[in-house]
Amino acid sequence: MHRHAMGFTLVELIVVLVLLGIVSVYIAPRFSGSGVYDALVARQDVKQSLRYAQQLAMARTTQSVTWSVNAANASISILSGGNLVDRADGVENPLVLPRITFAANTLITFDYHGSLTDGVDKTIQVSDEGEGAGRVCVSGVTGYAYDC
Repeated sequence: MHRHAMGFTLVELIVVLVLLGIVSVYIAPRFSGSGVYDALVARQDVKQSLRYAQQLAMARTTQSVTWSVNAANASISILSGGNLVDRADGVENPLVLPRITFAANTLITFDYHGSLTDGVDKTIQVSDEGEGAGRVCVSGVTGYAYDC
């Protein structure tokens, strides 16, 4: 006589619970409005836009490219020859980061080598309503943007 199994085994239940726990660790902050997560995303946006400006400067050998932060409205602009650059990737220029604050206005100019024209290292302070904070540093020699 065959025994009909009804329900799940203990091992199957434990595996499902472990997987749900792992997924919730990565997904929950995105929906909870966590300031730490928002500040992390803002730092990623800052680094990405800095790298885009650097690559644009290296592609345009006749003009430098300026990357700037307006702390009053939390926006990032990329300019070449004094004009806003149309982004090929569809991102708005200037890029406005809602609920994010910058400590100060910042102006960074890249030359055709991808270096900062003044050669001085820069630091950009990013925070979200006092909950999450972080800094992005830019090397004056290489123009590389990184978390610091």
